[in-house]
Amino acid sequence: MADISFQPASLSDPLYYLANARLLIQWSLEHHHDLLLPDEVALLNRLLETSDDTQALLIRMVMRKGELFRLDSLEYREITDSLSAIVSLEQQGLVHTDPALNIEQLCRLLRKAECLILARSLLPDQQIPASTSKALLTEELLMQFADAPPRSLSQWWPSATTSLLQLTVMPLFERLRLMFFGNLHQDGSEFVLTELGIQHYETVTLNRESRAFSSRQDVDLYLQMQAVYDALEQGESSSTLAADLPTQVDNNWLNRRYHKVLFELGHSAERQGDISTALALYQRSNTPQAAIRALRVKEKQPDNDHCALYREAQALSEKYQQPEYRISFERVSQRCARKAGISHSRPAKIKLPEQRLTLPRQQDKSVEQQVIDHLTRQGYRAFHTESQLINGLFGLLFWPAIFSPVKGTFFHPFQSGPADLYDPAFTTPRQNLIDSLLKSLDSDQYKQQIHSTYHQKLGTSCAMIHWPSLPSELLDLALDLIPSDHLKTVFEHLLLDLKHHRRGLPDLTCFDPANQSYQLIEVKGPGDRLQDHQRLWIEFLIAQGIETEVWYVEWEDGL
Repeated sequence: MADISFQPASLSDPLYYLANARLLIQWSLEHHHDLLLPDEVALLNRLLETSDDTQALLIRMVMRKGELFRLDSLEYREITDSLSAIVSLEQQGLVHTDPALNIEQLCRLLRKAECLILARSLLPDQQIPASTSKALLTEELLMQFADAPPRSLSQWWPSATTSLLQLTVMPLFERLRLMFFGNLHQDGSEFVLTELGIQHYETVTLNRESRAFSSRQDVDLYLQMQAVYDALEQGESSSTLAADLPTQVDNNWLNRRYHKVLFELGHSAERQGDISTALALYQRSNTPQAAIRALRVKEKQPDNDHCALYREAQALSEKYQQPEYRISFERVSQRCARKAGISHSRPAKIKLPEQRLTLPRQQDKSVEQQVIDHLTRQGYRAFHTESQLINGLFGLLFWPAIFSPVKGTFFHPFQSGPADLYDPAFTTPRQNLIDSLLKSLDSDQYKQQIHSTYHQKLGTSCAMIHWPSLPSELLDLALDLIPSDHLKTVFEHLLLDLKHHRRGLPDLTCFDPANQSYQLIEVKGPGDRLQDHQRLWIEFLIAQGIETEVWYVEWEDGL
């Protein structure tokens, strides 16, 4: 199978969006044909045979929000004959004219003046002032007709001066978008941003194997899980939603999403006070977050067994070795041990190096910037880097590993990294390459590699790099003053758990060019305290001999 070639349409073409949509449709027909039903394939092929006007009007509606439209809102300069296009779309079964809709949908489409006429028509016995707002008009109509069955506009309002249209193929186009991107948070704007030069992506070879889904059932499951998220936001019952989910999922990356959905359902049930449902869902989810929440829910129950909970917390602490999770299990262990009278040795808490600094308050500057100003006056070069510097250096050095064309990790040309970047098994298929890049830190070779990647890839989207936070001056200072063994240690720590370790590094990186040294500083303003992930990073850095301090800032005015 030949590689797939993607070239966004020129924005000088008024129908650029149609060209991009055709590319997506043709790609789906060629490379996802087996995931489409025969009727869907036939419909898409018929659509591609219609006029430019017909196709353009359909894509304009697909790009907009919802499925219901006013005809007078479908006038576009580049579409020469909208009425003929609508007739063609209706003939193809792609739209319904005069669709049935409920009163809420109707009010949403009507303007305020039209809502007033509709209200007076439907509620002839009421005196409705012309000054009544659309919100109040809608509220009144909902009170009277919320349970009324859907009707066409001509039935709701026989003398209506507008017409409505319903798009019938939005689910199909959502499916195409999902198959193309492997997610539903990206859309056709990626083509536009790329053509404008606002966004650049690394080129990764794509072919038929570069697919997020291998079966239609996988696509259906993703859409079902997205529908669960949407229904949760609308307040639907967690137990009802969970009942329709499968008991297991074979696709690895969908399985991770599946267990996350179970956790969210459990969390929603917990917030609603449905404790039995919450616990059942937490137990179905294999995520450590679910295990933590389940422990906390059990701990709050008046009839809980503190001894049993203590043993469970200890077992989970052994199962999940990540320090971020073990902190939570340890806290439960401590509370349950105290209540059950169990002797429990707490882990020794490392005393962190700290300084107290009093500064004049400047309302227009953050506390971090004011500390930077203070350090600058002392002759240092300080930057507000947080995790961006280390993440950026990591991304530059490990660029070949991040964008290695590992099967099943790149689905389309608009990815900032592989689908498994934050997966615990990220290193496994790339281990030899990662080892080689780590070895480059044993000499000055890594500096050349990082500089070369920086200048070649500057601005290219990478999930580990925030380019505005990595100016060349900062890069040069970091490579000059941060020892390679420090970088190697920190990079190895990142690779243990990219999902969690990519955040939490100290706020400031302070360079001392005169003494060829550097220091990391976590800044805490009045009333602020260290978060768990920040403390974990600081403890790790100190254990590795990397100079790190916590600076507590107070204001001269005492407020």
